[in-house]
Parts: sequence; structure tokens; C-alpha cells
Amino acid sequence: MKHILAMTSLLMYLSTPTAWSQTIQTDISNMKALAAEATTPREISEKFNDVISVKDFGAKGDGMHDDTAAIQAAIGHALATPNYGGRVYFPDGVYLISSALNVAGSGIALIGANANSTILQATFTTGTFINIGSSSSTHNSNIRISNLAFSANHPLITGEAILAQDVNNLNIDHIIMKNNIYDGIRIENPNRGTYGVFISHFWFDSILHDGFVFGKNSKQINPPTDIYLSYGGIQPGQLTAGDAIHAYSFGGLYLTNVDITNKGSNFFTKGLNIEPKHNQVANALICSMCLFDSSRNDNLHIGGEGKVADIQFVNSWASTSIDGDNIVIESGDGILIGSSTIDSAAKNGLVIMGGRNIQINANKILGNGCSSSKKFSGIVINSNISDFTITNNQIGSGGYFATIGSTIKLKHAISLAPGASNGYVIIGNRGTGISDEFIEGDVTGSSRYVAGNIKH
Repeated sequence: MKHILAMTSLLMYLSTPTAWSQTIQTDISNMKALAAEATTPREISEKFNDVISVKDFGAKGDGMHDDTAAIQAAIGHALATPNYGGRVYFPDGVYLISSALNVAGSGIALIGANANSTILQATFTTGTFINIGSSSSTHNSNIRISNLAFSANHPLITGEAILAQDVNNLNIDHIIMKNNIYDGIRIENPNRGTYGVFISHFWFDSILHDGFVFGKNSKQINPPTDIYLSYGGIQPGQLTAGDAIHAYSFGGLYLTNVDITNKGSNFFTKGLNIEPKHNQVANALICSMCLFDSSRNDNLHIGGEGKVADIQFVNSWASTSIDGDNIVIESGDGILIGSSTIDSAAKNGLVIMGGRNIQINANKILGNGCSSSKKFSGIVINSNISDFTITNNQIGSGGYFATIGSTIKLKHAISLAPGASNGYVIIGNRGTGISDEFIEGDVTGSSRYVAGNIKH
């Protein structure tokens, strides 16, 4: 009975016009307030800063007019916004530039509509497309370049598509290098500190010189630091191009899923060339799941006059050196070549010319010595090389070229040059198709252990 009376009272209250009208009036008032807030008029300048189109500053994008001044004006406006930064948008088109576009500041993004259809095209033959940062006191950070292609009317003699220096948190993604580009991207650190560079989803087609250049003019005490390179491909654009990746100086270079190949009869001189100058340092490289294929000389070169340390080349591919060896180690402390394919070099698979604390482990070193059968070796160690380990490698014939009928035979699996070498281990390696001794040579050093190596 009590429940029935309570329900009756509730229904009477809800049916009271005063209660309903008060609730409805309150809701309507709240909705009106929200609507008024959402539709508050904004200044034209505020709307303009949401997306800054280069065409609003006079760029044509028709492949006929010089758009340099218009694009630079859009960049200047973006850097002068109240939040000190903004997005500069490039609609589909071909934008001719006659000189470098300069970005000195923070919080700016240059964004194209699509890298296949938004093109910056140089009319000059020497120089840079986009110059990020400078040697001035300007702080440069939080910069992005995305969805753009780079091309030139004529083959460039010097210069690069993107030059970045004294900048941190730089993001470059979804870009294409189309035609006549000399150097693709160069990262420097001349003065203030370049760190946190993220480059991904790129395709470099027909590079005339170097695809990437890291720290060419940087000092030993302050190399560009923490550079991440991932998901991209690099191809040369002339018979004797430079290097796909030329790393002079760095403090942390991380490569993953990068594909370097020839293009027809065009070849890079080297795939990855680590070559610090005498006053520079190249420290901490991790290269994983990368393919370095068909260079004219070395696919991987580790050396230079400066200091090299902590290099890892793992789970990757170094294949088909046209005139040289696949991997050459000239210097360095703490080098690991592991779980990788090293095959089809004209000469030797891997050559150790210098360095210490070197580990060669669990690689497939197959099908090398292509230019002259029974003359070269899978691994060559120069005299007076100490502190190295060679373990669990497959050396000799095999791999893809064996499956298509190649009968290449190496003279030796491992060749040790005469001379004193100390503190090394050679165990558990297997050779196939070796014409002479598995290990050639002997040394006079101490602390050596050689065991369990077989050929068949």
C-alpha cells in the first residue's frame, strides 16, 4: 500500500506543469550558452593561422612561376604567430624555387598534400632546397617536413634537398627525392646541439652523390646525436654515385628497415660508410633489418681517421659488391657483425684490417669471390689484429646463388695474415665448397683458441 501511494505521489509531481517547465527552461538556457560560446566570432587573423597555405601568400604551384618569395613569406608568417609556430600547407602542385627556403625558429611544419603530387622543384644547380636552423643564436626545435617531393630542372652539382643544423626534435617523413638531387639530407651540429632527428617513410630515387650525410662538419665533442632512420629506400642516379649513407660523426645512429640497392647500371660507391675525420667521433650505431645491396665497393665500411666505437650490424644483408669486398673493418673498438647475410662480393666476404673487440657471429658468408674462383676467402684478418672472435658462421658456397646453379668456390674460409695477433677465438665455423685449408696461415701471438671448425 505504501509503495502504491509513493508511486502515485511521484506521478502527480512529474505531471505538474511548474516542475517540467523549470527543468526545460534550465536545459534550454544551458544549451543556448554552449551554442553562443561555440559560435563566438573569431578574428580573421586567428582563422588564418589554423592552416597557412602558401597559395594565400601568392605561390602558384604551376611549375612555371618562381614561388620562392611566396613560400618564404608563408614560413615567416608561421614563425611570427602568437604561439611561435604553425603549419605551412602546400596544396598539390609543382613549386619552383630559385634559392634556399630558410627555417630558423621552432614549432613549424611544412606539409604537402601528397609526396607524389606536391613537388619542390629547384631551378638552380648549386645550393639547398630547405635550410633548417643556422649557426646563429636562434633556438630551433619541434620542426616537421612531411608529404613533399624534391626535384630539380637540371642535375645539381652541389647541395642537398634538406640541410638541418643546430636543431632538436626534427621530424622528416613521407618524402620523395625524384630527379637530379646531389645529396638527399645532411644533418650537422656546428654549434648549439643537434639531437632527436627522426626520418621515416622515404624514397630516394636517382641520387647523384650521397643519400644521407651525418656530421661532416661537426666537432668531436658535439656530434649530431640520436638520429633515427627507418622505413625507406635509396637508389643512385648515376654510374658512380657517392655513398648511400655517409656517416662522418654521430653519437647514436639507429637504422632499421632501410633498403639500399643499385638502379640499373648505376651504383653507389659504398652502402653505409662510417668515416669520421681525425677530430671526430662515430659512436653507437645499431643497424637492424637493413639491406645493403649492389654497391660498387664495400656495402659496409667501418674506418676513418677519427674514433669509432660500439657498432652493431645485425639481422641485416650485405650483398653483391661489384668490384670489392662486402664488409671492411679498418678501425673501431667494440664491433659486432651478427646473424646477417654477407654474400656475392667480387672479392672477400669480410675483411678485418684493424680494430679490436670485434665479434663475427652466426653469419651466412656465402658465394663470395665472384670475380675469380678459388682466389679469395670468406673472412680475411690482417696481421697484428688482436681481440677478435669468429664463431658459428657458415662460410663458402650456398645461399641464393647456389640455388640458381652457381659453383663458386673459395680458397679458404678464413685467412690469417702472418704476424702477431693475440687474444682471439675461432670456433664452431662450418665451410662448404672450400678448395684448400679451412683456415690459412698461422700467427705467433698468444692467448689463441681455435677448435671445432669443419669443412665438407
